Amino acid sequence: MARESRGTNRQPHAIRRPHIYSLVVPRTEDQGDSDFSLELEEVPSAPSAAALPKDADSPDHLQALELISGAAQAMQMVESHSHKIQAKAFELLQHSRSKRIEASQQIASLQERLIASEANVEQLTKRLAEAEARANTAEHWLRRFHDAINTAFADKRACQPDKVSSAA
Repeated sequence: MARESRGTNRQPHAIRRPHIYSLVVPRTEDQGDSDFSLELEEVPSAPSAAALPKDADSPDHLQALELISGAAQAMQMVESHSHKIQAKAFELLQHSRSKRIEASQQIASLQERLIASEANVEQLTKRLAEAEARANTAEHWLRRFHDAINTAFADKRACQPDKVSSAA
């Protein structure tokens, strides 16, 4: 009776024509290529016990029950699909977090190896410079020995020209 006092224009037995809404939910990789499409009907709120017709087998009552049942099934399908999507999203989130952690660890390892390699390059550069300096010193001394030997042999040959020509 409280509803009637508000001045509603609805008749107690009348059911409004439901509005149809379309819901398209993208499928995940393992569900195929097409989208999951579902049509939902807006079902008016269930009428109060006083507003229900006395005859429970009336066509309006059966139609309302069918609409409510269809909407409930559609909502269950949407909810089930929503749970699957949430589970997949959580799984992907966990996977991306583990990949990020793994990548961070690899980056840290590579940075340590880079620092060690740079230190090794510095040591090798110093050792190369020392080896080049020793090689230059050795080459200088070898030239001096070579020049000294050549000078000594040239002086010795100059002193003994008679022996070389008499032997011939």
